[in-house]
Amino acid sequence: MIPRPPQPPLRSLLYVPGNKLEWMLKAPKYGADALILDLEDSVPVAQKAASRAVIRQAIDVLAKQARPRLFVRVNSLPTGLTEADVEAVMGPGLFGVYLPKTEEPDEVSRVAGWLDQLEARLGMPAGQVFIRPMLENAKGIQSAYAIALASPRVAYLGTGGSGHGDIARSLGYRHREAMLESLFIRSKVLLAARAADISNPIAGLYANIRDAEGLRAYAERERDLG
Repeated sequence: MIPRPPQPPLRSLLYVPGNKLEWMLKAPKYGADALILDLEDSVPVAQKAASRAVIRQAIDVLAKQARPRLFVRVNSLPTGLTEADVEAVMGPGLFGVYLPKTEEPDEVSRVAGWLDQLEARLGMPAGQVFIRPMLENAKGIQSAYAIALASPRVAYLGTGGSGHGDIARSLGYRHREAMLESLFIRSKVLLAARAADISNPIAGLYANIRDAEGLRAYAERERDLG
């Protein structure tokens, strides 16, 4: 088993588009334990390069607060944008990197290597920035345990969603809520996280922001699962 740094629990995480400085600066008022400043799906391709600097500006401001903790969701490795994303947003105040569509442990190892170099270059404590691989298709879910063991920086693990999106398309299930259909994959990733000594697995996305009762029921089911 690889040694891991302490992993504070994160009860709620809020995505914020990385091209919207005002939105990022206002986001802490909603009370999430962590913000995910996004360079991937919510940012148009033509704005991705410029948005890196916008996110770094937001981190410099938000890091002065005790919470929320600050992640950046970079673009996936096949896009060719990931290394430049990581280099641009790296610095004091960055808590972790969300790595979308992770399929292989080597992907985590590559990003961990970049973080090693950047921490040394910037005079940051070694191993300070976490990696949160996002398992969003069948291949990534099948490799969950190997991905969890790829680096001590992998401090959080969970599925990228449950009832919709990339996972539903990859596996082919159709039910909108998909709690039964996705039970196996959620359990598999949870088992991988626990076996790899990740103490705070993260549940999937809940997308209906107007359904507070549904969110509560979802959160309770996920907590009961483990």
